[in-house]
Amino acid sequence: MNVWKLSRLTHKDISFIVSAFSEIGWNKPASLYQKYLEEQEKGERCIWVAFKENDFTGYVTLKWQSNYLAFKEHNIPEISDLNVLPKFRKQGLASALLDHVETEAGTRNSTVGIGVGLSADYGDAQKLY
Repeated sequence: MNVWKLSRLTHKDISFIVSAFSEIGWNKPASLYQKYLEEQEKGERCIWVAFKENDFTGYVTLKWQSNYLAFKEHNIPEISDLNVLPKFRKQGLASALLDHVETEAGTRNSTVGIGVGLSADYGDAQKLY
């Protein structure tokens, strides 16, 4: 059974995240997560990171005020960034992250929005959603 520890993003998590994505050739700069952390501190976004033992495995973010007009007009929070490292996919982690973020979003609205890219790069995400 896979057990992940989910927690809010902290400054110390950023180096683990950047390093993990760098190892697989994904350009995810520290500045992105520093921005997310600032938004979390302002109450604009929540970010949950997942670890399995000491390994970073993925994360999800929830924006309380979406930039998408249809969501924004109805105060629908948006799941705007979900990433699971490839070696941890198909183990239920993305579903666990989505369940967690949906529960949190439900504290403010009965609806939560999600966007996904339409290119082939987002194939796994398209199937999940």
